[in-house]
Amino acid sequence: MKTFDSKTTLIEALGTKMVDIINKAIDQKGVAKILLSGGNTPKDLYLWLSKQNLDFSKIKVGLVDERYVPLESPYSNEALVAATLYHNTTATGLIGMVADSENPEQNLKLVDAQYSTFENADLVLLGMGDDGHTASIFPNDSASTAALLEKNAGICYTKAPSIPENRITCNKVLLDSALHTFLMLTGSSKLLKFKTAKEEKTPISFFQGTTLQVYYTPN
Repeated sequence: MKTFDSKTTLIEALGTKMVDIINKAIDQKGVAKILLSGGNTPKDLYLWLSKQNLDFSKIKVGLVDERYVPLESPYSNEALVAATLYHNTTATGLIGMVADSENPEQNLKLVDAQYSTFENADLVLLGMGDDGHTASIFPNDSASTAALLEKNAGICYTKAPSIPENRITCNKVLLDSALHTFLMLTGSSKLLKFKTAKEEKTPISFFQGTTLQVYYTPN
């Protein structure tokens, strides 16, 4: 775990690491593939990345998870990432998770097919909620348990304990296939939850291990 005195220094360190991974992937393969989390915690990180010298035309960006809501909803992770990461570019490399907000079955088929490109992604950025959930994989939800235990990489629906309840998420196998996995963690209460995760068997505990790189600040 890397600990920082402030969110600003965390963002600079994590952002620099991410830029390095992205640029190396572009140099070696012609394209970088990354999966990003939504929410307020990484918003400033995405704004920081938007100001860096990145060739967004060569970066495929997907979401770790999403609320099953239309793009115009204030809950949309896709809208948040689009407004922050792409703040200083006209590139449109973001692949969302709500292709059809009216037909869940058809949407899942479309997104599952689109997201096969993110197997073996260059990096994944995870977050963690106060209840120990990560992505849209929640405690005490049977669909979330299936997302943790499924043997094949893919996309699935889950149920959140808060509004909006309907979620869509990459499963553990898909997230684990990434070459680099980061967790951005802020606040002492979340640190405590992270440290007790294995004992409590919360979803984040399934991702803890030598490959998960944790960037933490108490502020």
